[in-house]
Parts: sequence; C-alpha cells; structure tokens
Amino acid sequence: MPDSLKIVRLDGDEIEKWNRVVASSSFCLAPRGFGRTSFMMYESIQLETIPIYVYGDRAWLPYRDMAWENMAVVISSAKLSKLPNILKTLDVKRMKENLVKRRDSHFTFQGVLNQIGTFLRGGEELSDLRCETNIPSSPGLAEFDTMSSLF
Repeated sequence: MPDSLKIVRLDGDEIEKWNRVVASSSFCLAPRGFGRTSFMMYESIQLETIPIYVYGDRAWLPYRDMAWENMAVVISSAKLSKLPNILKTLDVKRMKENLVKRRDSHFTFQGVLNQIGTFLRGGEELSDLRCETNIPSSPGLAEFDTMSSLF
C-alpha cells in the first residue's frame, strides 16, 4: 500500500474515463445510496477494485456470512476518520485475489442466478444466500421478525 492516497474525482463531462480510472485503482468509494446497499460496490467488484462500502446505521451486504473483510472495506460513516489509516494496513494484493475468486460465482448476472437456483434447491445449506429476518424499518421497509410473518 502506498504511503499516500490519490483521490480522483470525475465530473459529468469525464464520465467516459470512469471505467479506466476505477479499474486502475486499488480502492473505490462505494457509499450506500438511498436504499440500503450500494450499486457502486458491485461495479467496483466487476472491475477488480476493492470497494469501500460506507453505511450509516447497518451494513446491508449480500451473502452476509461471506468474509467481507477479506475483499472489501466495510466501515460505518461514524468511523470514516479512521479510513486512511485502515487503508494503509491492508494487504491489497490478497484482497484483490479474494475478490476475483468470488466475482464470477457471486457478483455476475449468471453467478447471482446460480446462487438463487442453488438456494431454491437446497436452502442456506447449499447457497451463500441468506434470508434476512431482522430488516430495519427505515427507510420505508416494513419491520418483521420471521419470514412467515410476511405472509
């Protein structure tokens, strides 16, 4: 990890450079959007760039049992001041290797469909998908304790 970090900001007229810049970066900031997850996180994984997923009240990541710390930086917005020091301690090469190992099987269209199919055939024992039973009520989601309470 280099001693200094270079921040790249692209304006609207530079959007054609986006893929090249992200793909050549070690990290990509991927804060959650209006919903609970971050589309940018999936884009950075596709481009083999380590996502820095920033969340507010609760991390909302797919495949919750996956060892995310081995392929992404998951950090609360309350702890963002610690991010530069965290980035300096990471084994970027190892993290990218772990990310690439999971990319095709979990983060492509076909990979997600395979995970869903496996889940439908064998549930959580065979798939890395998990049912969420404690979904936060904000923003705009109903609160429930079990899957059966939805029906």
